[in-house]
Amino acid sequence: MKNLDNNGHSVYLMYYHLILVVKYRRKVIDDAISNRGKEIFRYIADNYGITLEEWNHDVDHVHIMFRAQPKTELSKFINAYKSASSRLLKKEYPGIRKKLWKEAFWSQSFCLLTTGGASVETVRQYIESKGERGCGTWHISTGSIRIKTSRNYSGRLSDAAALYITGCCRIKRQLMRKKGRSCRSRRPDIRRSLS
Repeated sequence: MKNLDNNGHSVYLMYYHLILVVKYRRKVIDDAISNRGKEIFRYIADNYGITLEEWNHDVDHVHIMFRAQPKTELSKFINAYKSASSRLLKKEYPGIRKKLWKEAFWSQSFCLLTTGGASVETVRQYIESKGERGCGTWHISTGSIRIKTSRNYSGRLSDAAALYITGCCRIKRQLMRKKGRSCRSRRPDIRRSLS
């Protein structure tokens, strides 16, 4: 059995997968900005009883896997992180201000998934593979989602985890097709994968 976290009266194991997107999907994240964002995350996480497990980035978003406690107020933590990191990153990297306007660095929304339906290793391998060139093709089948990445990893995720990974638009398109409604996609590769 996995090592469980505990406090005075309970044991638990709560892993989360957080995805934060840069405002307007601007391509501003590089290795230096990502590393600084990770430092800020670790600093703030200590105050909320959160432990960083995995971090990876692409040019316009970050993937974070972390462990939390049952008493942790996740929305307060995420908002505190987004506020502090936005302020500090814009102050320390003035080039960001040229690509973003106003004070926001992160989009207002975020995606937070529990990793209960997928093993922690499955999510960890997915996060590690993000940012690699040509990574990943996602195939939707009934009831589950099969993942095939450029690392030759193949695994299954729960429908909840798949909701983000495949993207809300793809699921919406699939549901519309099942109902007999037409759905046009600007990307022909999406149409092929949903057929």
